[in-house]
Amino acid sequence: MRVGIVVPAFNVAPWIAETIQSVLAQTHADWTMAVVDDGSTDTTATIAGAFADPRIRLIRQSNVGVSAARNRGLAAIDCEAVLFLDGDDVLAPFALETLTAALAPAPNAIGAVGAY
Repeated sequence: MRVGIVVPAFNVAPWIAETIQSVLAQTHADWTMAVVDDGSTDTTATIAGAFADPRIRLIRQSNVGVSAARNRGLAAIDCEAVLFLDGDDVLAPFALETLTAALAPAPNAIGAVGAY
């Protein structure tokens, strides 16, 4: 199951690298990520853009808010499941594996949650 990860990012330079690294460390490797820099005035876009993994896409836009950034990210990914991940949060290495395992036997499911 391909998971699309949408990361709205506004002035999260101190945390964005760790957020992206936590996705790169996933045991479930079938994912794509859209990092939507929502008009940051710090180095968020520079840091996010430095990751060379082809599954990561940086989108830059003027600051229009987190909801618009999430919608822009959704429009940019092609996937079977979506995970919204804030730019100052991290995933445990097995998070995507656990969530996709919960969704797989329930094709009509509309969501899955895990521990935080």
